[in-house]
Amino acid sequence: MPFQDKRTSHTFKIAIVGGGRRCFSFLKLLELKKLNRLNVDIAGIADINTMAVGFQYARQKGIFTTTRYQQLFDIPGLELILNLTGDIDFSHELNAATPCDSPDSPCPMKETLKTGQSAHAIHEHIHHDKEQYCDVSTFPILNSKGEIAQVLEVVRDITAEMNDRLDHRTRAIKNDLARLVHEDKIISLGKMVASVAHEINNPIGSIINFNKLILKIIEQGRPTDKELEDFKRYLHLTVREAQRCGKIVNNKRSVADLYPTRKAEPMGRDGRKTKCPPL
Repeated sequence: MPFQDKRTSHTFKIAIVGGGRRCFSFLKLLELKKLNRLNVDIAGIADINTMAVGFQYARQKGIFTTTRYQQLFDIPGLELILNLTGDIDFSHELNAATPCDSPDSPCPMKETLKTGQSAHAIHEHIHHDKEQYCDVSTFPILNSKGEIAQVLEVVRDITAEMNDRLDHRTRAIKNDLARLVHEDKIISLGKMVASVAHEINNPIGSIINFNKLILKIIEQGRPTDKELEDFKRYLHLTVREAQRCGKIVNNKRSVADLYPTRKAEPMGRDGRKTKCPPL
């Protein structure tokens, strides 16, 4: 049964354990919009006493009711469970049915009972063979002597939120890896180009020098028979150096063919394709 404030959009789906007077008062406050900052959908009420006033009122309003509080955990999209029984011992039992105590995720209920202060933790546990993340907060309610009379425990299912964060982080990591791979390929390409330029620089220099020498002799007049023989030797050397350049290029091409790649566009941190200026 929804109780909504139109000024806000998100509605929390909550369930209540304890269908007595506290539950009845809470439902009436929501119905009368006295808690106008809360957007809630009361998804279920659990109490072993089917004649409890809050339990009966919820049933009249068409709210799901049950004598087994464990059934509340099966409500799809449930975000909060309020324990309004006023029984601290039952709070331990309810806490045992929800995220448990561990060194990495201490029990907020135990912390509140120990310190008298509010406590908070995020717990992970398995429900119906699925991982579930819960945001658990506890708040002490003191009597006139300053002693803890009750503890209000709020359990919110944040599984969807955590999964969204995980998906976003996973996409960011994939994009970072893709960008690193792309940068590594560019660096490798630059190294290969520099290597090719260095290797073919010497034979090209030899070709240029031989041709300059031939051109200089021809410009001085008719070459002698000996000079013509030198020209023949120079041309053989020029052909050999040109062939050497061809072998260098073919060897680099063969290495590149061993690692075929597909054309890929670099990705930004937001997962979108980015345009790169032509090299």
